[in-house]
Amino acid sequence: MKRKKNLALIGGRAAGKTTISKCILCRKKQFTLFQLDQLIQYEANAKSIPQIIEQIGWTGFRELEELVVKKISSFRENILIDTGGGVVVELDQNKNEIFSHTKVQALRKHCKIVYLKRDPEIIVDLIKADPNRPTLFSKISFQTLMTRREPWYQAAADLTILCDNMTKEAITERILTWFYC
Repeated sequence: MKRKKNLALIGGRAAGKTTISKCILCRKKQFTLFQLDQLIQYEANAKSIPQIIEQIGWTGFRELEELVVKKISSFRENILIDTGGGVVVELDQNKNEIFSHTKVQALRKHCKIVYLKRDPEIIVDLIKADPNRPTLFSKISFQTLMTRREPWYQAAADLTILCDNMTKEAITERILTWFYC
């Protein structure tokens, strides 16, 4: 089997995907970094993520996310994708989250996927303090959301890293050692 030459980082909000992506990019200049949320904003005429969700709702946002994932997944080499926390989900007709086979398969086509796992209790305050993050479903807590998504992140991932007690340098090294083995 041909070795995949792209890398995608998945995980919940504030799991460290953006920070680790930048660390990887500093060490491996051949990668081109794409931040999924920024590409979604570009597709939505530079609206912020909260503005997009306000205008088209979560269902529309997930559909736009799928479109962008499919586009970015068509690149074949040296792409580093910093995904959004919900890249592994889509919404069913009742607006309930379900596993997104479509987005995950699009990523899997050319990417090795790393799940950056963090304890939700640790990151709740980080999320609350960031005005650029849209509110989630008000009916459930972040911890409940992450518990529901956990098996989907695991199913999508080629590698899971428990990040809570690791430095960003150690996480970066672990990913790069694994990616290039």
